[in-house]
Amino acid sequence: MCHTPLKMTVDEARNEIREAWTGSYSPERNRAAMEWLKEKPVPDRVMHLLARMAFRGIYFPKGSNFGWFRVITQHWRLAWDLVREIRDWPGTPPAETSPASTSQQRPISADQRL
Repeated sequence: MCHTPLKMTVDEARNEIREAWTGSYSPERNRAAMEWLKEKPVPDRVMHLLARMAFRGIYFPKGSNFGWFRVITQHWRLAWDLVREIRDWPGTPPAETSPASTSQQRPISADQRL
């Protein structure tokens, strides 16, 4: 440390900082942040989640692909909720469906046959 903290040891200060950073980027805290941002547009929330995950990777280096996989699996539900919202977002083109499944076939009357 650059300075000596008041009323605590250096180890206590380090533990306090580590605990604060860990709590700030935990999956539970990220979920609370996404809940707080639920009124914001979907692209803003996607960028916010990606930024939080990236900062978590910077401040708590993963060191391997498995470490990143673990971070992603801890946030899969948040990501899935955002994917569903993107799919239902106004302006997103609807999924293509076959014409037979979307149109209801009516019997042809005698007038329409002529």
